[in-house]
Amino acid sequence: IDVDHQLERSFAYIQKQGFDLPVHQVVSQLPAAFESKSIPFTVLINKKGEIVMKHEGMANYESKKFLKDMDKLLKE
Repeated sequence: IDVDHQLERSFAYIQKQGFDLPVHQVVSQLPAAFESKSIPFTVLINKKGEIVMKHEGMANYESKKFLKDMDKLLKE
């Protein structure tokens, strides 16, 4: 989610990194569960719409543990 209202900059970053994911822009107040003073801020939501993880700051999303956790979520 682009929260700093620089959507073109967000698209450029996504493209430069080779990511294949949507970018959304905030047009109203975010629910408190999605607010953070940190960028990046990661929230993982399962298929039931429940928040299963929050992480503020940089992280290694290629770690074995994270990838294992993602596989588990995808199989739910």
